[in-house]
Amino acid sequence: MRRYSEFNKLRRFLRAWLAYTALRYTNSGVPSWAEGHLRDFLERGASQMSPTVTVYGGLPTQQPETMSVMVPEGVVAGQPLTVSNPDGFNFVVHVPQGAGPGTVLQVLRPQTQASQSEPQAGAQAAATPAVVSAKMTLNICVPRGVQPGQILAVKVPDGRELTVEVPAGAGEELLLEFDPQAGQLTALPPVSSKDLGHSAEAAAVFSVPVPPEGRPGQMIHVQVPDGRKLPITLPEGKRPGELFLVSLDPNQDCLVLSQ
Repeated sequence: MRRYSEFNKLRRFLRAWLAYTALRYTNSGVPSWAEGHLRDFLERGASQMSPTVTVYGGLPTQQPETMSVMVPEGVVAGQPLTVSNPDGFNFVVHVPQGAGPGTVLQVLRPQTQASQSEPQAGAQAAATPAVVSAKMTLNICVPRGVQPGQILAVKVPDGRELTVEVPAGAGEELLLEFDPQAGQLTALPPVSSKDLGHSAEAAAVFSVPVPPEGRPGQMIHVQVPDGRKLPITLPEGKRPGELFLVSLDPNQDCLVLSQ
């Protein structure tokens, strides 16, 4: 509070000195001893007349990259403020806490509009994972000791970890429908081969995990929707815990590797 009072006192003194100088030397001109002080006051006084708030606090900035912006009337702390850059385009800053109308902000001036938008677009593209849009059926092993009603965490093919409730009557294996767009797993009840039918539309794609002791070329058995367990040979290049896709061939009634 004391500092603010001293600041106002200095401001009133500078205004009085400027008025006196303008009236005293209107006809004869400003003397050389006062010329430098007057020029310094007129050129730099605006930034010294109000408290300076650094928008990017704590970051050292070089003078050519910063510009002074005065908060206009009606704008309060937290509101966005559109700033016109001398380069010919506008950018937005948020008025920091403690600043108000008349406060001069020292803001970092963007170099070009392209330099502001391109990195953001690139960062967003890099942060967006590629996911499969089509639904698929997953076949997972229920860990020993897990009971119906418990929540099971499952790592799906796109790398996410989703949860599903173990349904009543679940055995050692569980069939799940994975919806990549909704990010949801749904437990599927076993169905009979009569319900499935023997048509191309009945073909199902499964995501099967390699067993802990599995190795390429080894034969394992996978439970299909009608409850049967059909054999499939583990493919090359897959390690324990990794997933590979198989499909049920309704014509030959067997499992085949799916690309």
